Amino acid sequence: MNFSNFFLSFVLTVIAGLSMASGSLLSFLFKKDNKKFFTISLSFSAGIMIYLSFMGLLPEGIAM
Repeated sequence: MNFSNFFLSFVLTVIAGLSMASGSLLSFLFKKDNKKFFTISLSFSAGIMIYLSFMGLLPEGIAM
């Protein structure tokens, strides 16, 4: 494993962790009965997780 693969993996992991932490922080700051906000935030976090999953699998698929 070279340095660029390690750095990309590390950056993607940090982005995922920061997005999860910021999402949980926002959920504590807003009112509990705001369903529209929770729907948007869950959609955003699901999109981030799908993106990170594909970015983890895409280079291997292209290499094959």
